[in-house]
Amino acid sequence: MGKSFAADGALWRLVVARSRDGGRTMTLPRNATPVLARGRICTGSSTGGCGLPGSRVLYDCFGVSLDRSGRFTAVYTSALPRTSLGEATASHSEYVTDPMLAELHGFVDEYVAEGGPVDMLEARTKARTFAGRDMHPQRLHCVALTVEVTTQLLEVVEEFFRDAAAEVGDWPSTTAAELTPSTRARLERIRSRRRDRPTAP
Repeated sequence: MGKSFAADGALWRLVVARSRDGGRTMTLPRNATPVLARGRICTGSSTGGCGLPGSRVLYDCFGVSLDRSGRFTAVYTSALPRTSLGEATASHSEYVTDPMLAELHGFVDEYVAEGGPVDMLEARTKARTFAGRDMHPQRLHCVALTVEVTTQLLEVVEEFFRDAAAEVGDWPSTTAAELTPSTRARLERIRSRRRDRPTAP
């Protein structure tokens, strides 16, 4: 397998195999991701017990999901320098956050549209279909809470990563053992938020 990060080490890529018969046969795509790592990777202690600093990244940072439409999403990291955090953040917004927000905002537009669930409740009608689909306006109070917290969370996450990308872009290195100008201020803000939280009665 070769030494970690060695030019002649084994090449690691992400490949997604698909099956249409319950896993009896698998189909591999023509293309895989670019090379994500070279050589041996660590699957042991996260504190560096492998003696391979930085080589655990592929073992820890990996996830997959399947949405309701059948779209498969894989989230992974690379042990090799490839893209800036700003580029990665823009990609995340385009392919993850923006579509989720667009879908949720589409739901809200439908709820408040003329003849939609809000009108059904306000007019106390017995209608339960809108745009040719069954509606459940009696659940709208719960749905509204869920949509509000979800959209707020997505917006906060996206804003955080945009700001973080801009900040990290000014760092001389992401591995340098030194205090960045904003590190202490960030830690103090975190501590202040804990102090400011109301205590339970």
